[in-house]
Amino acid sequence: MNLKEKILIRKHLVDKDYNAVLALTETISKKEKNGYVFYLMAKSQYLLGYYNESLNSIKRALIYKDTDFDIFLLAGRIYFKLNYYKKAEEFYKYVLKIRPDNVEAYASYAFLLYIIGNDNKTEQYINKAFNINNDNLFILLTHFKIILYNNGFKKEAYVLEDVLTHSSSDVYYLVHSALKMAYNNNKRASRQLLIKSGLKKYDPRLYKALSKAISYKKNKKKSTLNKKAGLIKIMITIMISSVLFAFNKDLFLYWIFLCLIMLISRTVSLLSRLFSNEKGLNK
Repeated sequence: MNLKEKILIRKHLVDKDYNAVLALTETISKKEKNGYVFYLMAKSQYLLGYYNESLNSIKRALIYKDTDFDIFLLAGRIYFKLNYYKKAEEFYKYVLKIRPDNVEAYASYAFLLYIIGNDNKTEQYINKAFNINNDNLFILLTHFKIILYNNGFKKEAYVLEDVLTHSSSDVYYLVHSALKMAYNNNKRASRQLLIKSGLKKYDPRLYKALSKAISYKKNKKKSTLNKKAGLIKIMITIMISSVLFAFNKDLFLYWIFLCLIMLISRTVSLLSRLFSNEKGLNK
């Protein structure tokens, strides 16, 4: 690969023109077997969504160049996209072995652990990433992507994935600022930033994804305590109901009536709060 080709590839990467990178690397690969060229080819194919093709290219990159941790990290991501989680895990672990300060490997591995259901290790690895660098957009995106997944918003999570690779620099910095504010529990400022930015008009899908990610940001410890308290309340309610049913049917029916009234009141309150939040986001 000569100097002119290197400059062209760099320019295409800055412009996020991955089709041009792919075309150029395919041309170069016909005249020379270069591991870095195959890596760039695999990367462009991966970013364009050609995961099977990118897997073939990364395998060729590993044959000709096996010392660059970027290749192993990309290999892990490709295997993850193709649902080969065990292979993806092997590559992520290897990157962390040779580069224990690589935050993207920690975050990528954390998301894999979340997908396979290992919640404890998910939190452990995402926290390790934040401890190394709490200002990294990739970690922030992964963190909020997990929140979206956890609340059933998979489509919105996929939208967040595209920020790093397909968004303009202005959108990149906007997303970074908004998510960092939300992560630091300043959700109001984060919402105001999104509203004032005009992102809703420019990119409604991204606006919706960010709005939901920010809205569902929760303190995990508080959430856990709330779940335990909820279980205790249910157990107490069942015990009281059993006692009343055994000794006094009339009191039991009255108790059930009170429980239904409280449940309806709670539901109305929750719906009102959700409507209020949605209204605030759409102003």
